[in-house]
Amino acid sequence: MNCPYCHKNVVGHSKVVMILGEGPAHSSCHEQHSLSDRSFNSIHFSNLAIEELHELKEMVLMELNARNIANSANHGIELFT
Repeated sequence: MNCPYCHKNVVGHSKVVMILGEGPAHSSCHEQHSLSDRSFNSIHFSNLAIEELHELKEMVLMELNARNIANSANHGIELFT
């Protein structure tokens, strides 16, 4: 069983990922390919229009802010006990 990216054997390697439609691949090969392909979780950034990319950025920032607020509310300091 060969890696679809480097075409070397994946049998016996500790870090192997399964690629849908491709089979097993070295984790490092898959990460490098994903970065060079500019994609994340099947979102291909190079296919997005600049407006869509800005909208995605805003959505990610809003989600991060919401999670930070939720985390800070859960770990608030109680001044008077």
